[in-house]
Amino acid sequence: MLRYKAERGGGWFAVIDARNTSQQCSPMQPQGPEGFVGPYPKRCAHCKMEVHRDVNPARNVLKRAGAGQ
Repeated sequence: MLRYKAERGGGWFAVIDARNTSQQCSPMQPQGPEGFVGPYPKRCAHCKMEVHRDVNPARNVLKRAGAGQ
């Protein structure tokens, strides 16, 4: 039903594996190690990027879906 509604409305639909999207740094993904530290905002332990805790996994989901390409 979701695929139908998305395509009918002119959007696109992708099925992805969303595991570990909140622990992986979006700029370093997929080759970067996992390691976000701190409660809020999240900071990558390796590249020191700070990002809102909901933004980083959203970026990773979009990358996995192919939207960033």
